[in-house]
Amino acid sequence: MVAPEVAADANAITASADASAGSTPKATATTFPSSADSAEPPSGADIPAQPTGSSVESRPEAAGEAEPAPQPIRKKSAGSPAKRPQLRKPLRTALLTLHIIVSVGWNGVAFCQLVLASTAAIDPDLRHPAYELMHVIDRTLNIPLALLTLITGVVLSVKTRWGLLRHWWIVVKLSITVVAVISGGAVIRTLIVASAKHSATAAAGYPAQTVALVVCGTVMNLLFITATVLSTTKPWGRTPRGRREARALTATPRPQPEPPLASSVLPAAS
Repeated sequence: MVAPEVAADANAITASADASAGSTPKATATTFPSSADSAEPPSGADIPAQPTGSSVESRPEAAGEAEPAPQPIRKKSAGSPAKRPQLRKPLRTALLTLHIIVSVGWNGVAFCQLVLASTAAIDPDLRHPAYELMHVIDRTLNIPLALLTLITGVVLSVKTRWGLLRHWWIVVKLSITVVAVISGGAVIRTLIVASAKHSATAAAGYPAQTVALVVCGTVMNLLFITATVLSTTKPWGRTPRGRREARALTATPRPQPEPPLASSVLPAAS
């Protein structure tokens, strides 16, 4: 027979064991938010600001509408020659007309002086009046027309596409003009003055100045005819400087258009 105290202790132990078994924690089910709940941000969290303005490009409305390509920026290479400013057409036409007038007038003066020098060499009675007339023409027409021809020719060469030293025919024509200006002002004028003084004091004889004036007049007219032929035919091509400038212009790479930048298009919110 079991004592009542022992039976009470056994019942207490059994009850505690049942209580401990029943207090085992059950597994809690993990709940996931629905799609509607996931769209809402949690409270208290930092919400990133949506970029606005020009940083986001809007999606084209229609599927076939393409974005305009950016215009290429043309940059001039460092080695390309600078383009020289040229005359406008009305000013260029006026300057060319003036150059033709003064150059033809200068050529006419040279022919006139050759005729007068030949007349003075042939007819002794007309020698002194011929030299005096040559001296008047030289002072009033020869020198002004020579300087105007040189100035207008240089300006036309520099301010047009031909250039002053790019083509051989311009270089030769410029040399002819410079030689004619110097010889006409220094040599022929001196011979005219000396011949006029000699013919005023001694009507007879055949001085050396008379022959020299005929020779110089002939050479001047040959130079003018050569310059006229060069202006119409334009022979011999470019000078070394002109070829270098032409190669530099053709070798200058043309700027290629830059590819369009990839635009970041955000999907539309559902």
